[in-house]
Amino acid sequence: MKKTLFLAVAAVTALFSACSSDEVATNGATDGNMVNVTFNADFDQTLVTRGVAGESDGTAATKLYVAVYNTSNELIPAISHIGTAAGGKDFVTVSGKTATVNFQLVKGQTYNFVFWAQNPNATADAVVFNPETGKVSVDYTKIKANDESLDAFTAHVNNLTVTGAIAQDVTLKRPWAQVNYGSAQADWNAAIDAGITVAKSKVTVNNVYKTLNALTGEVEGTAETADIALAANTIPASATTSRTLTVSGTNYKYISLNYLLVGNEGEQSLVKADLEIQKESGEVINTLAFSNVPVQRNYRTNIVGNLLTSQTQFSITLDENYDNESNNELLEDPVAINSAIQTVGATVNLSPVATPTINLSKVAEGVTINGNGAKITLDDKSITKDNITIENCNIANSSNTNNGSTISINTKNFTLKNCTFTGEYGGAYGDALTIYGGAEDGVVTIEGCKIKEGNTFKALHIFGKSKVVVKDCEINATYPFNCNGSNCDVEVVNSTLEGWTSYNCGNGHSVTFTNCKFGKSNSGYAYLRPYNNTRIENCEFISEFRVNPNTNAITVNVNNSTWTGGTAVDATLIDWDGSHANAMVYINGVAVSR
Repeated sequence: MKKTLFLAVAAVTALFSACSSDEVATNGATDGNMVNVTFNADFDQTLVTRGVAGESDGTAATKLYVAVYNTSNELIPAISHIGTAAGGKDFVTVSGKTATVNFQLVKGQTYNFVFWAQNPNATADAVVFNPETGKVSVDYTKIKANDESLDAFTAHVNNLTVTGAIAQDVTLKRPWAQVNYGSAQADWNAAIDAGITVAKSKVTVNNVYKTLNALTGEVEGTAETADIALAANTIPASATTSRTLTVSGTNYKYISLNYLLVGNEGEQSLVKADLEIQKESGEVINTLAFSNVPVQRNYRTNIVGNLLTSQTQFSITLDENYDNESNNELLEDPVAINSAIQTVGATVNLSPVATPTINLSKVAEGVTINGNGAKITLDDKSITKDNITIENCNIANSSNTNNGSTISINTKNFTLKNCTFTGEYGGAYGDALTIYGGAEDGVVTIEGCKIKEGNTFKALHIFGKSKVVVKDCEINATYPFNCNGSNCDVEVVNSTLEGWTSYNCGNGHSVTFTNCKFGKSNSGYAYLRPYNNTRIENCEFISEFRVNPNTNAITVNVNNSTWTGGTAVDATLIDWDGSHANAMVYINGVAVSR
């Protein structure tokens, strides 16, 4: 499993073991048909020492539903612990994070189970488990910010066939993503010194769900795109309490804590999570906009920093599973970022407001840097370790000058995804990306990137052996890509290339363009000069664009391609000037004469 940065928190775990007793109860059935099964639930204590003590540590989730269903998911109320008002047995009481529940089940029958633990004093009608349907509904109109009473845990067991005494462990996990906000202690103290007393907070969210099917563990319906306001409510911390949010060993004053129903287990998504901080009177102290906050079920997202006196210093951490010591941490501090990238296999997520300078030469093998939209400046440009990914970054110019590169790739496998290059990328003759080295079985992938001409001479300058794949990119440069002394194949898919593209990728190698658009760069070039066999499929060219098969005895195939506007390209696309006598060009299979 990929290593990630460590922030420890804990989940609530229920361990169920079958009773070894062979006692049976009749209830109208013969002794041989009924088995008395005891489930012992043991709730993990780890969170008390690792995280934040109080209602959010799971100790208040003492009301446990255990609903039993047949294979058609029809509730069997008589043996379900769903409350007497619903025609079932009393709820199971959790005490000290332990509980015991007994069932008499019929041998040979198959059952489905839903476990749902909640606070018995949870806000009325805000979160409701319906045993009849096995679904949980969330009414955000009844939820205020900082409502810790909504903490809950769930699990389901499907298709359990009773053949005798059964021992099976079941882990109850939060169905929620928990989003927390913490003010740095110095920030809090500065506000107090200025006569400001923080009393309330309000959070506005979107991209959340309203229904969980507890029988399957999956959300239902579509995420709410409209803003949902969680009304202002008293903050977890106060001037007189020591309530803190602990992140990476640092304590922050707890400003807000919220539970959101997001995607299914294992799915990460982005939500709006704007924060408004208020005095007791409701007067607004500060408003902070967080439009792309990463969240995930059973993860704790922490937004910490100077929430009261500054809007520029934040760190966002995403803690996995509340009890797993493998997690992703999103950072803003440049020192922490440059330290994190040196951990082999790490996933380093940056705060969207981060503006670090990153030393690429220190990036360890297997590292993924996810900028989450952060603007990064790259120093010591060379990437030499394998299997590195940089994604979702706005990349500023390198510290290098003429003939420099913003990123110099000298490795077998590398991925650059959903990045935008901004400003000048390395001087008057610099490159955005230079690709060296590699291996014949390696792949360098450039996906979803935007490289616009500043003083960029070559956007992609390729010298290596690894195959280069460019897809879903927009490139405007003097040379969108240039191969010089390389020995590799290049594939360009669903991309826009504006400028003079020229390449010599080595004997026996080829270049393909599929579903691409060719246009003019800001510097005025609209040209394709291949020195290798080239295939152009389903592409579009502006009227001034020309293809010039130069010097080598190569073959260029152009198929199903058009001028801008939809007219099929013709022989005027080809510029024979200086071309090799044996160079051949085919448009839709028909040779183009000189």
